[in-house]
Amino acid sequence: AHITASVIAKQFEALPINQPKMSTIQILLRHGRGAIVVVEGDGLAIRFGGDRSRPPLFTIKKVFFTVDLGVSFEPKKSVNFVSLDGMEINVPPKGERQNWGGGHHSNSNVIIHNVQIKDAVLVLLPKDPGRQPLRFQIARLRLQSVGENSAMRYDADLNIPKPPGTIKSTGKFGPWKASEPGDTPLQGNYTFDKADLGI
Repeated sequence: AHITASVIAKQFEALPINQPKMSTIQILLRHGRGAIVVVEGDGLAIRFGGDRSRPPLFTIKKVFFTVDLGVSFEPKKSVNFVSLDGMEINVPPKGERQNWGGGHHSNSNVIIHNVQIKDAVLVLLPKDPGRQPLRFQIARLRLQSVGENSAMRYDADLNIPKPPGTIKSTGKFGPWKASEPGDTPLQGNYTFDKADLGI
C-alpha cells in the first residue's frame, strides 16, 4: 500500500547519493540501463502530519539501497535490495491508528524485491500514558517480495518481552494494510526458545 506524501513528514540527517560512473550521454543512450545509483541515508524519521507530540512512526539509523536508472523509464519501478539498520517502529494504540494513513491509500508504483532489517525495535504504545510500552527486539528480519499486492515471505529472529524468550519464525506477511497496520495478515511457523513461562 502507498500513503500519500501530504500526510507524511520525512527527515534525513544525511542522504549522500553516489552517481553512476558513466557520462550523461551514455546514460541517455542506454536509457539508464546499467547506471547504478547508490543511496546511503542516515537518521531517517517519518511522522504523520508532522505531529511532534508523539514518537515518530519510523526512525532508521541507516538506509542503504541501489537503483538501476533504467527502471525510471519503465511504468513499474523496482528496487532489488534495501538494507535498514537500527529501525524503530512506534505503533499507537488501536483506537488511534486510523490517522496513520489519513484515510488515503492506493497502490504503490514501486516494488522492493528484498529488504534486510537489522537491530530493529517494534514498540507498542499503550493507551494509558502511565504504562510502559511493550518493546520487541528484532535482531534480524528479511522480507522477499513475490509480486505486486501480495504477501511477502519473511524470515526473522526476535526477542519478545512477555513472556520473555527468543523466537525464530518464517512465513508470509501482507499485503500491508495502511489504514490499520495491525490488521495486516501474518502466517507462518515459529520456534520459541529460552522462554520464561512463569510470567
